[in-house]
Amino acid sequence: MAKLAQEQSAHLYLCLMISDLTQRYGPVVRQAKVVGILDAAFDVIVPEFGIEKRVHIDQIPIDVSSPYLACRVED
Repeated sequence: MAKLAQEQSAHLYLCLMISDLTQRYGPVVRQAKVVGILDAAFDVIVPEFGIEKRVHIDQIPIDVSSPYLACRVED
């Protein structure tokens, strides 16, 4: 129970921090590394925030005109 409370508290803090950054400076864009690929999702690590999250492809609001769509592939 305590572990779940800790995880939820960290998630809430992250949400509030990103909301605050967005209000102050606009969209929050950070580099991330893909660490796992599934059929309909992929896992990423965002080192600056110290988090690993699963991104579900069908949940991504894609704007093809966005300059943030550029990506760099590393070996």
